[in-house]
Amino acid sequence: MNWTPEASARFESYKGRVRLAVAGNPGVDADDVLQDIQAHVQAELGASGEPITVGALDRVLDGLGSPAQWDAVDAPSSTSSTTSFRDWVRRSTTLWYQRLSGDWGGPVLLAVLTAIALNSFGTIGLPLLALCYVIGRGMLVRRTDLTGPPRWLAAAPVVAASALLIGAVVMFPILIGGSGRRVPLMPLGFWWILLGYAVAREPRPVRAALYPLAEWFEPTHGRLLAALGVAILVLGIVSWW
Repeated sequence: MNWTPEASARFESYKGRVRLAVAGNPGVDADDVLQDIQAHVQAELGASGEPITVGALDRVLDGLGSPAQWDAVDAPSSTSSTTSFRDWVRRSTTLWYQRLSGDWGGPVLLAVLTAIALNSFGTIGLPLLALCYVIGRGMLVRRTDLTGPPRWLAAAPVVAASALLIGAVVMFPILIGGSGRRVPLMPLGFWWILLGYAVAREPRPVRAALYPLAEWFEPTHGRLLAALGVAILVLGIVSWW
């Protein structure tokens, strides 16, 4: 079979994950499974004579299902509770090893580092969160195959950093106003009016800064922020008088 380098690497990765998935099940022979997969791909793509591309391979692999689905044969049952517990521990360990060495590894590590960053802002928290944000954003943009819980975990640093950025920008007058008990309503109202007017005229910087979380942002949201700023400004004037 004539493979493109990308398709060959993708197929080897798929077979490696299949072997890992069935490794903890003594009722499944990994070599037999891999031979069946090889034969199926050969039957589907081998007759064309053209180099096999990633797209063509992915269509066949999608029909085969995820690598974890090949662990379809249950291990022999045992009446011993100790054996059953050991079997459960072994299978659970294998499952999580498979996940962490596959699609779950990077996202889980990012989520853990994000939690550490949020709890250590006085020392390494800010640069660590910035690093996690860059990596997490790259995962969300480039890893189109990342779905479900792994994608949520990869989004954790992006959501956290975006929330901090939005809070810092929107509450800028309060941040520079010191630690007084009274909220500076008039400066806050003026700031929201200016900010809302700016992002209503040009929403693309907001989408770019918060990508891929703010694709929904429209000029109407900026106008809403400006309207809230007017209300806060009026409230500030009334309270000042």
